Amino acid sequence: ARGGLRMPQVLAHLAQAAVSLQVMGASFSAQAVGNILNAYRKLEMMDDSLDDAMAEAALAIPPHNFDAQAISTIANALVNQASMASEELLDHLCLATAALPSTAW
Repeated sequence: ARGGLRMPQVLAHLAQAAVSLQVMGASFSAQAVGNILNAYRKLEMMDDSLDDAMAEAALAIPPHNFDAQAISTIANALVNQASMASEELLDHLCLATAALPSTAW
């Protein structure tokens, strides 16, 4: 994406790979979910199947496995794509936030 270059075919392929991994039961870290979602938002590449897969991946992560950075990265992506901000996902992020130690912020 640097220099204004966008490679839609490559990005579409990478999105499909992430979706396939999630469908096959791969475990994503909270930070990975946030990084993937946020990168696609910054590139203004919206992909409903990727959004759904990453939301499912985030919901599979126990709240205590999130750190402040992952929560904020996912929240940033949600702000930029309100349609994927399901109540269930937002509730899960709230649980993750509540599970953080006070020193995490």
